[in-house]
Amino acid sequence: MVAGEKNTLGLPRNWDDPFENLLKNISYGKGEHDNYRYVDTLFYAQCWSFCEENDLLWRAYSKGDGVKIRTTPMKLFNSVLDSPEYQKIRKIYEGIVPRSEKDPYMEVECYIGKVKYWTIDKIDKYLSSIGLITYLGDLAESLLIKREAFSDEKEVRLIIWYNIDELEERFEYSFNINNCFDEVVLYPS
Repeated sequence: MVAGEKNTLGLPRNWDDPFENLLKNISYGKGEHDNYRYVDTLFYAQCWSFCEENDLLWRAYSKGDGVKIRTTPMKLFNSVLDSPEYQKIRKIYEGIVPRSEKDPYMEVECYIGKVKYWTIDKIDKYLSSIGLITYLGDLAESLLIKREAFSDEKEVRLIIWYNIDELEERFEYSFNINNCFDEVVLYPS
């Protein structure tokens, strides 16, 4: 959702399709990663489509009052990296800015990727073969897998891993709409 020059990403754990959030089915390891036992609460994501026009997407996701926004994956990715919120968290994590009691441990990483559409069997094989995952990129990659029945959506996903002490329902960041968006189209009536 975009409002007031802010972009908002939600928790994948709240997505309806259980096959879209494979994080719930992955082992995270022991030791240093014990802190990540609730790792699926640390990822925020937003879905975009490469489709120029798709009636199914309008009907399924807009509920009669949506907008279609055209951008590029790079502009979308850079909108996060250039945001004041991302920059502040990176500076805290890198020790450039001192940590406060409110944010004793903050870290943020950003990913963007094209969704792969797989059969249920391939998803099951993937889950049984991956074993323990300790690399954040692998966890983010798991959010780029979706059932092949949805391949017409041609999705790309913006994913943010945001490690904070308290669970937030969304990750919101400021950005310049004019630098990110090429076109905005209102729901066809």
